[in-house]
Amino acid sequence: LALFSEIPLPPRSRNEARQSAIACSTTITALERASCWVQALHMLEAMPEKSLTPSAVTLNAGIGACRAGSRWDGALKLLSQLQGFYADKGPDAISYNSAIAACERAAQWE
Repeated sequence: LALFSEIPLPPRSRNEARQSAIACSTTITALERASCWVQALHMLEAMPEKSLTPSAVTLNAGIGACRAGSRWDGALKLLSQLQGFYADKGPDAISYNSAIAACERAAQWE
């Protein structure tokens, strides 16, 4: 997470912004897989401060982090963001499955 502070604010070019967003997405995915869901969610929440827009892949990683931490409310919030940001593409099976798994882990059935 210390590397996140090295990302320029704001990115100097469109290419730099794209590379920074990819680096964030990769890091969030790695944190989620390492069961460091709190850090993954902090990084995701901090992306707008760096003028970075999370991609659909990044939001899916965030939903996965919520699943790992039984944060069903966060998973549904990110699912909603995914629907809003990428209305043309929308959530995919990974998005829905991760959100459902987060609800299941937290015993939120209604």
